[in-house]
Amino acid sequence: MNIHLGRKNIGWGTTHWALKVGVWWYEVEGASKNEKGAKQKILKSNGAKSLAGSLDMTYVGSTQKSYDEIDVWWKSWEARNPTYNMFKENCQTFCKDLANYLTNGKAKLPQMESGQVNRLLKPSAHASYSSKSAHAAASGQKGEIQHGFLRAGWAGPSAEAGVDIGRDGVGAMACASAGRVEASTYLVGAHLDLNANTGLNVSSSNLEVAVVGFGFKVGHDGVKLNTPVGGVGTECTVM
Repeated sequence: MNIHLGRKNIGWGTTHWALKVGVWWYEVEGASKNEKGAKQKILKSNGAKSLAGSLDMTYVGSTQKSYDEIDVWWKSWEARNPTYNMFKENCQTFCKDLANYLTNGKAKLPQMESGQVNRLLKPSAHASYSSKSAHAAASGQKGEIQHGFLRAGWAGPSAEAGVDIGRDGVGAMACASAGRVEASTYLVGAHLDLNANTGLNVSSSNLEVAVVGFGFKVGHDGVKLNTPVGGVGTECTVM
């Protein structure tokens, strides 16, 4: 089953996250700092939209896990994280944890705006395809740590290629990196990355262009400028 990340702007540059696995949506009910300390509640729904409404969707991976296995996992996550906290156990942390459980750490996710994570991932390789997308990737060891708005990450050599044709847009990208280190906050990030990324992604929310490492991304996710040796912007990710 394909996995898509849905994101909805809820104001002040923040987004609510929900994960779609096959035909089912999974998301945390709380979505603001005012929910801090409230009882954690995971919502599950079936349809074109999540319970949060229309969301811009991005492909992040695929899974062989069954819906029964997913139900057991999210109920366990809910029990382990009984209260909502915008800076730790929030909708973005839930989606990141679920996506990485489903893909054994291979999910391709953007940086959380706020949350908590401390992980080290082993080298991996995967491939997936459907009638509207095809992806293949291989990567070395990865690591990241985040607490609230502050985050740092690193990744070993990697290569990835993918094509997507969906209702939200089209794109084709080939990426190759000798290694990457980065640091970021909620507002801005910077990275060092010896790369030769090339491709084009166009959607209703973002435009991304890259030619042998030189490129940019602009749109709902902010602005990112890249060169063959690194870049800066309001979006950074190694995961």
